[in-house]
Amino acid sequence: MINDKFNKDKLIRHWLESAEEDYQTMLAMFSAKRFSWSLFVGHLMIEKPLKALFIKRKSKYPPFIHNL
Repeated sequence: MINDKFNKDKLIRHWLESAEEDYQTMLAMFSAKRFSWSLFVGHLMIEKPLKALFIKRKSKYPPFIHNL
């Protein structure tokens, strides 16, 4: 899956759009008083812009870990 040639802008856009979708899901879970799931989705939402920033700065895929 790791490839030196990839569309950097497209991949950054993917992570940011996915984060926005997760944000909406987080709000819906919070409104439904599903606080644990809201928090879980919230932490995923925060990781995604960090991965986009990683790609922007380093021009490579972000690590497949949750320790950013």
